[in-house]
Amino acid sequence: MTHDKHTDPFKIPEGYLDTFARDIMTVLPEQPARKLKRRKLTPWYSAAAAIAVLVVSVAAYLHFAPAEQHIADSDSQQETEYTVDDIADYAMLDHQDIYEILTE
Repeated sequence: MTHDKHTDPFKIPEGYLDTFARDIMTVLPEQPARKLKRRKLTPWYSAAAAIAVLVVSVAAYLHFAPAEQHIADSDSQQETEYTVDDIADYAMLDHQDIYEILTE
C-alpha cells in the first residue's frame, strides 16, 4: 500500500465551512440576551478586604516590633551602666594606660 505525502486523507465537502457558522446558529435555540447585574455586596467585599489588610498589618507590626524594642532596651541599659566617674577616668587615660588595660 503506497501513500502519497501530498494528499490529505481527510477531506471536507466543498463549501462546508462557508455555511458552517450560519448552520450552527440555526440549530442553537434563541435565548434573550442577559444583562450583567452589578452585585450589591461589592461594597461589603471591599470593606472586608480593607479590614483584612488592616488586621494583617497590625499583626505583622506587633510580631516584629517587640524584637526591635528589646534591642533598643538593651542598648539603653548599656548606656546607663557607665557613671560620670567612669567616663572621667576614661577621658584622662593616655595611650599607654589604654594599652595596659587591654593587655591585662
